[in-house]
Formats: sequence, structure tokens, C-alpha cells
Amino acid sequence: MLQILVILCGLIWVPVLFKHMSHRGLLVLLIWLFMAPVATNIIQGNSNPFFPLPVPEEESVEWRNRLGRPTRQAQGYGYAAADTTIKLKIGELLEPTRTLLFMFVLLFLVNAILKRNRLLQLDQTERWMAVFSLISIASVLLLSRRLGFGFNVVLGAFVTPFLGYYVTRRLVTSEDRFRQLTQVLGYMGVYIIVLCLMERLMHGGITHRLSGPFVGTPHLYIALLALCFAVLIGKEFVHREVRSFVLYLTPAVILLTWSRANWVGFLAGAWVFMFLARRLTDRSRKLQTTGLALMLVPIAVIVFQAVRETPIETRVGNVGNVEWRLERWRLAIQEGIKNPIFGIGLNNTRDVFGPGTGNYAGSHNSFISFFAELGAIGLLAYLAIVASIIRMGFRLYRMGPDARTRWRGAAVIAIVAAYHVGALFYHYLAAVSLGKIYVYVFLGGIAGLYSRHGAVVNDGLKRAIPTGERLPHPPVPVGSLR
Repeated sequence: MLQILVILCGLIWVPVLFKHMSHRGLLVLLIWLFMAPVATNIIQGNSNPFFPLPVPEEESVEWRNRLGRPTRQAQGYGYAAADTTIKLKIGELLEPTRTLLFMFVLLFLVNAILKRNRLLQLDQTERWMAVFSLISIASVLLLSRRLGFGFNVVLGAFVTPFLGYYVTRRLVTSEDRFRQLTQVLGYMGVYIIVLCLMERLMHGGITHRLSGPFVGTPHLYIALLALCFAVLIGKEFVHREVRSFVLYLTPAVILLTWSRANWVGFLAGAWVFMFLARRLTDRSRKLQTTGLALMLVPIAVIVFQAVRETPIETRVGNVGNVEWRLERWRLAIQEGIKNPIFGIGLNNTRDVFGPGTGNYAGSHNSFISFFAELGAIGLLAYLAIVASIIRMGFRLYRMGPDARTRWRGAAVIAIVAAYHVGALFYHYLAAVSLGKIYVYVFLGGIAGLYSRHGAVVNDGLKRAIPTGERLPHPPVPVGSLR
């Protein structure tokens, strides 16, 4: 009842918000993105919106509910509880970030109608996003056994991040606007990391898993990917102190999430970026980077030897946990083979694994889950989204007219790699996550920067690169990101 009252009171300000969105849309979006993690926690009633407070182990469930940070069962994931009648609440449907993005889309449609422009000017990536969203909605309507929960997953895990890409691509249309986006993400990275360090100081035990203002460690990791790479390629937009703070401490924060999926994903993204950067740096910078990497190897060995007797070893080297995950992969693939075209329905893998199998009934592999639940058509549609974004990155990287453009192309490829390699070991892609909004906003900002009046960046970089023009291979060294 209180949520309905708050929503009704908020309707009074909708016309004012629409006015500001129509005149200063990017500013409205950036302000909300900066405050969204903390503001969302406040709206949801969390007593400490900045990070989870330490609680006694024996009272963890009771204290989590009291602090507004419920357990996964209480959050309504629907995997652990036996009851399948999960309903979509009004508060979940009108989640603030989701509502704001839908308002932007509505505003774009109204402007298109009034100006008699084409209603839909989608690039290749957005077309595949629309196809995948329709497949997911159809799977929920026709096959899912928990309709309300399925719609919440489709809206929160797929549609909302895709809208982040759609909206940002239309708002970031110039270098100045991309500078504003980069600066906001850079300063946001500072305060997110500061909150994580405060959380680390308040919690005893080295194996506490950092989550910051996000729901869990995976969501923190996904957000940090966008913030880190935005700062990495935005040296001319972000102060040197801010850039150093974010770049040096992001790996440490990701390490302290104690998630193997996060570690592997981040290392994959960093390796991809460094591999691509070899064409964009001169020989002296390459030697410096190689020397630094070699110096870090003995330091890493010493640190590992110092902590290997702690519970870290039991977690990283838990063979039973690995076997448990492999068994879930096998069961999910087996179920997908039985229904190879359309799958068994979104979120229905819970019934495959059965009750009492842990907090999640997911396979801990997003791509296997897509195959089992959405079938081959769902998996291929999502892979088409990924391929389209990577294609955009390669066109920027190989055909960019200047060093700045090529660095951005390398960042696009690296962030996609870091995001999806981690998804091989965790259900990132089908999770309702605020963190993935920042990934798609970052990618949408780069796509919008190299679009021309809605032209498709994937179809030729028409504004920045003449048709058919290619850089010589290898290109002339263009300096470093120092």
C-alpha cells in the first residue's frame, strides 16, 4: 500500500521530468546513473543503502531480512523455494531505472510522431536485441511455469539493459557528450570503490565477498567492468588522480569478491585488451608493460603462498564444487537436447534439478541455460547480439581514423569478452542486475558517437570512416594510454 501511495505521489512530477528529459535528456540520464545503486537501495527500504552490514552468522537470515538485504530465497528468485506461484509486484514492475528508460523510449516515439520521422531507426545490434526479447517473452507466455517471475526476469535482465543501449545511442551524439558520460562513469567508479573499501573494513574475515551497493558480487563486478574500461580509454576526459585510483583498485576489489567467475572474466578482458593494444603502442611502451608484468609474477606467487593456508584454498580448490557444477551442465545440456529448438521455457531448469539442490537451480553457465530454456533460436539470437557488438568494436579498432577511435574499439571487444567469459561460469546474463545497465550504456555511448542521425554504426562507421577505407597493417604506432 505504501509503494502504491509513493507511486501516486510521484506521478505529480512526471510532467516536470518529461520536460527536463526532452530538453536535457543526457543530463537526466547521467544524474540517475550516478546515484542509481544507492538511490535504488533507499527506495527499496534498505537501512544501509551503501553496503551490507556485518551480521552474526547464527542470525544471518533474520538479520538480512531486518536490514533489507534479503536472502536469495526471500528475493524471489524462485529457485530454492518449493512454491512456484511467484507474482510480479508493482514495485518490481516500476523499478526506477526501468521506468526512466521506458519514459525515454516513450519520449523518442512521441517526438518521432510529431516530427513525422521514422519511429524505429535501429542498428543491427538493436534489431537482434528486439528479436531476442520477443523470443524470451514468447517463452514466458507459452512455456514458463511461473509467469510473473518470468516477466520480471525478461524486463530486468534483458529488456532494461537493451533499452540502456538504445537510449544512450540516441543521446550520445558528439564527442562532448561522450566526455560527459566518461566523466560520470569515472567519478562513479571512485565512490563505488570507496564504498567497497569501507565494506571491507567493517567486515571481519578475509573471505568476505564484497558487493558494495549492489545486490551481490556478480552485479558489482559487471558494473566495475564498464567503469574501469571507460576510465581506461578516457584519459583526456578524466583527471589523472581519478583514473589512477580506479585503474589500480578495480582489480583489488574484483579479487575481494572471491568469485572465480569474476576473476576469470576480468583476466580474459584484460588479456584481450592488452593483445589488441599491441598494435596501438610503440616498442618502448611494450617493453615497459612486459617488464611490469614479469615483476608482478613473483609478487603474485609470494602473496599466494602467504594466503594459501586460509579458507581461500578450500574455496578455490574445492573439487566437489567443480564436480557439482559440471553435473549441472550435463543435466541442462541433456534437457536442452530433448527440446533443441524452443527449449523448456525460461526459468524452468529449476524443475530439472529438483528441490533441495542449493540456492540456485541454474546451471551456473548462462549459455547452457539459454540453450536449455530458450532453445537454439534463443541462444543463436543472443550470440548474434554479441557478434554484432564485437563487429562494431573490430570496425572501430581496424578502421578508426585516429588513435582515440581505435582504443575505443579495443575497449568494446575487451568488455564484451570480460562480461561473457564470466558468464561461462555463472548465470550473469539471465540475472536481474543493475550492474549490466552500465555495460550497455557504455557500449551504447560508443555506438551513438559513431552513428550519424540514426545510421547504423555496424554497417560502416559512415560519419567517421569513408566506405572501404582500411588502415595499413600494422598501423603506425600512435602512442599509449599513459
